[in-house]
Amino acid sequence: MTIVFAVLMWLAVVLGTVLLVALLVPVSVRARGGVHGESTDGVVDARWGGGIVRLTIGSGEEGQVRVLGLPFFRVKGKPHPENKDEKDEKAKEKEPGERRRKPGAAWGHRRTLWMAMRRLLRTLHLRGRIEGTVGLADPADTGILCGLLSTVGGGSERFVVAVDCDWTDETLELDGTVRGLLWPLQVVAVGLALWVRRDVRRALRAMRGR
Repeated sequence: MTIVFAVLMWLAVVLGTVLLVALLVPVSVRARGGVHGESTDGVVDARWGGGIVRLTIGSGEEGQVRVLGLPFFRVKGKPHPENKDEKDEKAKEKEPGERRRKPGAAWGHRRTLWMAMRRLLRTLHLRGRIEGTVGLADPADTGILCGLLSTVGGGSERFVVAVDCDWTDETLELDGTVRGLLWPLQVVAVGLALWVRRDVRRALRAMRGR
């Protein structure tokens, strides 16, 4: 029994050390891409520990995780959308009221959501630029999207958001490059601090339509 206890204790120590290191070592992320109507393209390169662990993935492509430069495993990329007819048929299956209910509920909690978004985005220490034009079918949805994009920029010279909102036509034309450096422990701490807030939990339930 003593041997089993000692093994379990050392196992807990090792796992705890690995978890602590994972939380304390920063992750750098670089991404570039664009959204043009229903077409998307982009590449993401994330590195932990200066490249000890590296993930690279592109839109519609299979990603790859490398450890110390050696292939470790592959990540299946998101498949390209089905043909337009099938997509339209699936879209018709949803009730129009249902498609607008969640954004409308979220709009009522927009200040809480934007506050939470700002606090989380600060942990990413973003640099880069996003530019283009956005306009959705529902003006309320356009307002939410434009608000989130302005929150990302936050008036910072390190991250520029030059996006125009189209309140009359449905359009989505965005291009951008982003760099970020996040400390996992900071992200976890901020996430937990937000989760314990009742107003944030209410806003998240509203987004899910509950």
